Amino acid sequence: MKKTRVLAPIILFVTLILSTGVVYAAEHLNTSDFGEPNVQGVGKSYYKPGERLEFLYYVVPAEDDLKVKLDNRYYYVHSSLDSVTLRATVFLATGASIQHQYLNGRCQNPEDTCEVLDGTVKMSFKIGDTGSSGGVDEIEVEVKGTVPSVEKRLETVKALYIEVSDADEDVLPAVEIKVLNLDQFTKDIEDIKIRYNNLHDRSNELEDEGAVTVKADDYLEKANQNITLADNYYKEGDYVKADEKLNNAEKMLDSAEVELKKAEAEFVYEQAGDELDKLSVLLVEFELTIREARDAGLAVSSYEFQLINLKSKYTNLVEKNDKTQDYLENNKFDDAIKRSKDVTEEVQKLTVEANTYIAELREKIDEVKSPTPTPTPTQTASTPQPSFFDEQRDKLVIVGAIIAILIGGGGAAVYLYSKYKHQKTFDELK
Repeated sequence: MKKTRVLAPIILFVTLILSTGVVYAAEHLNTSDFGEPNVQGVGKSYYKPGERLEFLYYVVPAEDDLKVKLDNRYYYVHSSLDSVTLRATVFLATGASIQHQYLNGRCQNPEDTCEVLDGTVKMSFKIGDTGSSGGVDEIEVEVKGTVPSVEKRLETVKALYIEVSDADEDVLPAVEIKVLNLDQFTKDIEDIKIRYNNLHDRSNELEDEGAVTVKADDYLEKANQNITLADNYYKEGDYVKADEKLNNAEKMLDSAEVELKKAEAEFVYEQAGDELDKLSVLLVEFELTIREARDAGLAVSSYEFQLINLKSKYTNLVEKNDKTQDYLENNKFDDAIKRSKDVTEEVQKLTVEANTYIAELREKIDEVKSPTPTPTPTQTASTPQPSFFDEQRDKLVIVGAIIAILIGGGGAAVYLYSKYKHQKTFDELK
């Protein structure tokens, strides 16, 4: 009996708590519970920093029977305008109205909460439970402020957005404006032209080397078309359309850059494979040269050791190059390029080594097959010394001619002198 008296009040207390929770718990809201917000005062395609902006935003239930669902919850009003003031007037179905205001850097209603975080003002207030016959007719939000400066060429700023407790995220659409940064816009256009030219030049370089750049060139062409349109819109002052075309161009250039990386990666990968094939043939030549040297009676053990070493390194490089294919398939083009270039560099070193050994062996083989004959000293022919007759021949001929004149007359002298001249010419030709 005593236990029953003790438990009865506890059970009653728990029952009251649970029943109270059911009565006062707020229903979860979604976009279908709200009518389309009515925004007045915002209509420009873009704003400049420093412009004054004032507008109204009306929150209403989708239907009259949903009014009661909008109360008994918190509303959080945010704005990223500079020097902003906020005023939210709640009109209840009972005919009453409550005003919540952020002014001069603080909340005017002591029951509300206001704070500033990273330049965004947040004002929080609660609409209490108005009972089953109550609810919310309308919430009028007034926003006044100055358009802030932005870093991007055309940046979206949330002039107003409202969060609601126990509701879907973004249950109420935000009021967003585009803010122009003209200096950045000008710089972005110049930068994107430079980027296009650099990528276009890179595509030509790769194509000249033998890479396939068809896909990259297609993206580059589309990027160039968008850049031209963006430049024209920019000169006309249509910054929204210019920004749209620049965004398209940037996407095309991003794709072109990826395709160029892919083209380069595939090209250097194929190059590495070609170099490995050439090295394979060279190693066969090295092995055949070793056999030829062995048949010629030369000691080749050191060369056989070097061949084994080269083959081992060659096998490792083949395996490394095969694994590079995995990097290509996973679009890790920078890694693939580095691996392939490393393989090519190592193959070139091994190629120099193999060629050196082959040249050494070939020289030794040639020496064995064609020994160099021992040179026989050649005797230098002695120059014959002129005899006395040869030295004095000219004088003797002249003397003989004179004697002939004295003895036999002039005819004999002329004949003798003519013979002398022919003989002298012959001797000089010899």
